[in-house]
Amino acid sequence: MQFHDTALDATEAFARARPAHRRLGISDEGGFLQSDYVYEHSLREFYDAGRRVQEVVVIGRELPAVELLDAAAARHYQALGPEEPLDNVAFVLLDPEEAREQLPRLWLYGLECWTIIDEVKTRLETEEPPPAVEELAW
Repeated sequence: MQFHDTALDATEAFARARPAHRRLGISDEGGFLQSDYVYEHSLREFYDAGRRVQEVVVIGRELPAVELLDAAAARHYQALGPEEPLDNVAFVLLDPEEAREQLPRLWLYGLECWTIIDEVKTRLETEEPPPAVEELAW
């Protein structure tokens, strides 16, 4: 992977690469799921056994990166146990505008993003194209 222009001096190259290093490493915003993962957020809300998806309803708050990482870890490590197999975690944001604002962050973790449009529960990440790399919130 290349995180910066190779023609940059070492100081500038490091400054440009640092956000990507955080995203790939062990941190609240990272993407590396270490063994013996320690969760900061509980996902116990609504389990849809038919879809094997845990739904988390979000009202008027921004989702912190660590909560998204916890959701990805729960999916990976099957945190709900063998009685409730987990294929994914769906975040249901009741306000469509808020859902679209947070969609790029949910997309980064492979999580579902749902909202209510014209009184119909609508899945956004399958209806809208993923954001361009330049648009992602690092």
